[in-house]
Parts: sequence; C-alpha cells; structure tokens
Amino acid sequence: MQPIDGITPPFFFYNQTSCWGWATWKRAWRFYQPEAAILYHNILKTKRDREFNLENSYPFLQHLKNNIDGTWNTWAIKWHASVFLLKGLCLHPNISYTQNIGMDGSGTHCSVDDTYTVTQLNTNKFSAVTTLKENKRILRKVIKFNKSTSAKEDKGLVYRLYRKIKNKLKWS
Repeated sequence: MQPIDGITPPFFFYNQTSCWGWATWKRAWRFYQPEAAILYHNILKTKRDREFNLENSYPFLQHLKNNIDGTWNTWAIKWHASVFLLKGLCLHPNISYTQNIGMDGSGTHCSVDDTYTVTQLNTNKFSAVTTLKENKRILRKVIKFNKSTSAKEDKGLVYRLYRKIKNKLKWS
C-alpha cells in the first residue's frame, strides 16, 4: 500500500492488488490468468487501459508488456490484471501490516528507494467490514500519490543520482 497520510476508515476496498503481505482464497485464485499477453489484449479490448494505469498515474500496462517481452517474469502484475478485468476488489488496511524489505536494493525489480518505508506497523485486529464497494476517496489519494512520486522520477538523471547518493549515505 502506498504510504498515504490521513486514510480512514481502518480498512477499505479498492480495485488494486498488492503483493506485499497478501492473501487470497482458492475460489478467487482460480481466476488468475498467467498469460500476460491475454491480459494486455483484454485490457486494450475493453478500452480500460487508462483506468488500469490508475488514470495514467502508474505504468501497470508497461509491467504487463515487460512480462510479454521477457524483460520481467512476475506473477503480481498478472494477478492485478486478472482482478482488475473482473472488476474485483481488494481489502486494504489504512496502516500496513508488513514492511517491504525488498526496496533496499536486494529486490528483483526495484532499486534502493525509501518511498514505501513503513514507519509504524499496524497491530490492530481486523474488524468487520460492512460495505463491499470501492472507496473512491482512497483511490483519488492513491492516484495523487502516484503522480507525485512519478513527477519526482521524471526529473531524470539528476534526481536518480541524488537518490542514489542519499541512499548510500543512509546505509553507510
């Protein structure tokens, strides 16, 4: 989950999966489509590519392309596309229960990045969820967060160099 301040309620639904500390039911997993090309084609066929990319705030479609051409080999984007195409919803907490330790440079498809660092892990127990619908307010916050982080990334070489130096100093 993106680190977004001021998210309430404690649990909410929206149409984005997360491969960090996730779980699903066997009945849902049977809808998983392992072929990235089929998913890519179906998203374009339904003209939902902008929606899939969260109003073009995140390059999910490019992740599928990377799996098609063999640059990447990851199940997570295929699971996300499978859920998306079926208009499924995923339950998310407002504070993460997990810390993604793969952003330290040891992860497969990422470099050193502290953007997703969780400062305080959630220890609350799940409460009953009474409304099964997408939380549009949260979705808007996620899109805003994605646009702000992609704007930083678009600054190019200077920003990437700054981040590398910052992260080297942090780990020294």
